[in-house]
Amino acid sequence: MYKISEWSYWLLVVISLVTIELCSAQSNYRVKHFGSNDGIPGNDAYSLARDSLGYIWIQYDGELRRFDGHHSKIFKYDPDDSSRSALNFVMGLVQTDHSGNLWIFDKRGDQRLNGSYKLARYERYLDAFIKHEIFLPKAKYVASKIFDKNDSALWIGTNYGLFRYNLFSRHTDHYINVSFKGETHRLDTILDIRDRGHSLLLATSSGLWEFNKFSKVFDRPKCGTKDQALFYNNTIAGFLQCPHTSNPHNWISIGNSLVQIGDDLTIVQNC
Repeated sequence: MYKISEWSYWLLVVISLVTIELCSAQSNYRVKHFGSNDGIPGNDAYSLARDSLGYIWIQYDGELRRFDGHHSKIFKYDPDDSSRSALNFVMGLVQTDHSGNLWIFDKRGDQRLNGSYKLARYERYLDAFIKHEIFLPKAKYVASKIFDKNDSALWIGTNYGLFRYNLFSRHTDHYINVSFKGETHRLDTILDIRDRGHSLLLATSSGLWEFNKFSKVFDRPKCGTKDQALFYNNTIAGFLQCPHTSNPHNWISIGNSLVQIGDDLTIVQNC
């Protein structure tokens, strides 16, 4: 029997709660179905994103489709086409940065790295994808990633520490939490990342950590004394934010619990 992960279970719980809240509220939304007659195939879509121009990007097995509400345009690897030749990797998640630019990530990097991690950005003025290749020494897989708030860098959490990839210079910096020097690499696995402006809040297999972007130092984030054991001594599977409700929440998956927290890491409720 198929068994979903603990984090997936709690994600489904929160999505269900948000869905109930949205459905119970009065709404003027209309639902329209798009299918093969609109250029949207019926086979499975793996991820989708909406860019700053309003285009919907849909990732299928081996190809991307850009949908404008009426027609779709196909993007897939073609060695003889300069606008498509950058897509010579197994396409995974599509995602937009804070400026609404469209990125496609290497699917294999989330499972097993082969020395480097590939991604490509769609350049509107070229109508083409430009590939970036990031070398992540000793990392076996990518567990999390997030664009910096000013879109100057991509932060990458792996089983071997934190990497910062400069999107302009293409330079990569590597940071390891020396608090666990000499112990198993699992203790330094960064499962999720939340950008707090001056620092990054890190969900790891050794609890919550904070990374200061300026001093380049790892430290435990400040929280109430009574909450330290919960935040510091348990695996933090990830963060979840639900902004499109009447009462936005931040959630953390800790062990077998789903915890609602405030911006200052105070516990609002523990489910």
